[in-house]
Amino acid sequence: MFRMTRSGMQLEADAPSWSLAREVIHQRASELGVAGMRCGGPDAGGFGGSGTPEFGFGDYAGTALAYFDDHRYLAMANSLPQISNLSLNQQSGLLTFDYLDAEGDFPLTMEFVDAGGNSFSPQPLSLDYSQSVSYSVLISPVPKQGELRVSDNDIDLVTIPWEWVSNSDPGTVPAALNCRMPNPLRPSEAPWRLSLDGLGKGLLKLEVFNLRGQNLGSIASRECNSPRLELTWDGRLNGQRLGSGLYLLRISQGNSLREQRFIIQK
Repeated sequence: MFRMTRSGMQLEADAPSWSLAREVIHQRASELGVAGMRCGGPDAGGFGGSGTPEFGFGDYAGTALAYFDDHRYLAMANSLPQISNLSLNQQSGLLTFDYLDAEGDFPLTMEFVDAGGNSFSPQPLSLDYSQSVSYSVLISPVPKQGELRVSDNDIDLVTIPWEWVSNSDPGTVPAALNCRMPNPLRPSEAPWRLSLDGLGKGLLKLEVFNLRGQNLGSIASRECNSPRLELTWDGRLNGQRLGSGLYLLRISQGNSLREQRFIIQK
């Protein structure tokens, strides 16, 4: 409904678009002798124009008010965000995945809900949504079933079910990468021991990121042919010792990926 009031007279038009309502109001204004009043606004397609009333010379003799009832915003089609590399480690409870949106929209809804209705909020490792953003969250207790829910407009909801498959079930999957290390890490106790298992054959990388998603350097990058590996690290990357703070350790080998947060605390 569009309405216009001038000098105590109210003109109304119930039309599907502003352009049609404008014609109706203009015709009624002429019939009532209200000369010179005109309004600019969106065109018939719903876009363009200022949406601001305009007044002719004769209208300055008296006050006038124009306002809109039931004004609608027409949004263009939205592309749904894409979720990939969803993984939940049964030992640590770390849920990780990658988020990508074609328009670069950040998620308004982002939660993992287990079968009992408990909700967990994954956190991004970067705020640059022009590219893929990695998310992670620790879940305890670790569920057997759950669902990831994501929306970039609070209207279209992307839901991704997740279910744990036991290694004793048919179609056994390889053991997930796992890393045991002290947490927090204290420089007085360096070097620290890192125990890795669930490894396969191929190039193994251990990289450290800050919470802005910046790659600070590699702890190790080497070929590995054993399911287990012991490493030591003194807290240095590229010859520089890391300061106190929260960091992300990313372990990758082939298609296997594990991410876990750790703290350096002096």
